[in-house]
Amino acid sequence: MSYQPRIVPFQNQAEFELIYKNLYSNSEVNKTFAVSRINVWRTRGRLPHSIDSTSYLTESLLSLKDGNLSKNQKCLQLSMSFIRFLNGLVDSKQKSFFAQSLSSIANEIGLPSWFVELRHTATHDKLPNLEILKNGCESALNWLDLNYWKLQFFEEYDVEGELEFKNLLIVNLKRYKDLRKVEVESGMEMLGK
Repeated sequence: MSYQPRIVPFQNQAEFELIYKNLYSNSEVNKTFAVSRINVWRTRGRLPHSIDSTSYLTESLLSLKDGNLSKNQKCLQLSMSFIRFLNGLVDSKQKSFFAQSLSSIANEIGLPSWFVELRHTATHDKLPNLEILKNGCESALNWLDLNYWKLQFFEEYDVEGELEFKNLLIVNLKRYKDLRKVEVESGMEMLGK
């Protein structure tokens, strides 16, 4: 079996690891650096969807601090990043002649069902509020960390990390449901007046 070289947008493994560490750091400066570096990578060719999505989701969350953007602009940016994240993952799994449902593919690849619900709401219904979208984007980043980034470094399977992630998803699901309930109820009150 012969080795087939692969062209990648980053200079070496050390740069790839540096960008990962910066994307998932607590520093906005580090995250901004990583996003700008990934923008350079985009000029060199097509990026894996998971890198692309991580960058867009991170950039959208960073934009929440931007005082020049309206609340609606922030919601639109978060929505688009989340929709692109989910669509890119699900579309790559559409292999049959007949289209499979988003929820069945999402379940197959381990995405929480509320991701599909949030995507559907953001795409077809009233735009979800900022807190719901922020929650969704943060959860998407956590999913990408566990299901893409950590796998790139051949780390041993981390059962504790997966349990922590599942617990975080449960908390975020509850938070999503609570926020959605408040949003729906406030919409009903407005209709009743």
